[in-house]
Amino acid sequence: MSAPRRWRAMAIAALVLLAVCLTIPRGLRFVRLPASLHQAPSGGIKFTDRNGLLLRESLLEGGRFTAPVSIDKLPPNLLAATF
Repeated sequence: MSAPRRWRAMAIAALVLLAVCLTIPRGLRFVRLPASLHQAPSGGIKFTDRNGLLLRESLLEGGRFTAPVSIDKLPPNLLAATF
């Protein structure tokens, strides 16, 4: 393949990729997400003593714990890897 044909093929591929990247977010606006994705999962029951010390926490469905965590309590390495 000659150099001009290669550049033309790469330009066409780039334009197709750009069109796809611009079209997908607009198309997703028309897709309704389940309501459960818009709210945080509810936590289990927490048993504390009179001083607020956690004694026991019950599991949610599926045998898992969940607890909301603020962003300032996350490790910096996790934030750097995520963002």
